[in-house]
Amino acid sequence: MSDYRIEAYKKAVQRITAKWGAEIAKAEKELGAVDEELAELEALEEPTEDDEKKIKALKEKQAALRKRIVNCAMNLKVNLMVITPQPGAPKKELLELPKWLKRIIEEEGIPLGRGVSIAPDVDVDIKSMTLEKFGITITVKW
Repeated sequence: MSDYRIEAYKKAVQRITAKWGAEIAKAEKELGAVDEELAELEALEEPTEDDEKKIKALKEKQAALRKRIVNCAMNLKVNLMVITPQPGAPKKELLELPKWLKRIIEEEGIPLGRGVSIAPDVDVDIKSMTLEKFGITITVKW
């Protein structure tokens, strides 16, 4: 069993990634539907005036959904940056956190795919036995 300070940190990370992961997944699902509908309309050889209006509206919705995904990703990053393990956590367990963070984010936190990739960037200060740097690189490709 892990140290209580490490366990508390892990639970906090899981809550944060679950919350923002669900938000990103919801927006991605909506974006997928918009992308499909837009592709169908853009494939028309001679779109009507109504089709043109719908294309414009879908492009605006697409942009808004993309912005929402980026905002959710930034909120996730900020939330994860402000939490740290409690002081006095065992050195051995602190050294295992970067690997755990990568696994938890990939497997449980944010649904990957459809152009979203996430890579945690973590450094542990061995002397003070604390996280020296924590960051997340979130890439969204359209």
